[in-house]
Amino acid sequence: MMKKSTKPPTRFTSSTLLAGMKDIHKYVKDVEVKQKLKDIYGIGTEATRANYYRRLVKRKFFTT
Repeated sequence: MMKKSTKPPTRFTSSTLLAGMKDIHKYVKDVEVKQKLKDIYGIGTEATRANYYRRLVKRKFFTT
């Protein structure tokens, strides 16, 4: 019998986090919400996503 193991998801970097905010629909299971997020190209605009990132760093949720 083959031994199975799991791996934790990779951690976000600054660039993957910003890309993840744009492609947030990939992380949502609800079909209706997923489609809405895909139609509007994610959370906020490029500028607001950058602002969210700065807030996360400022509040020490994310380090650079």
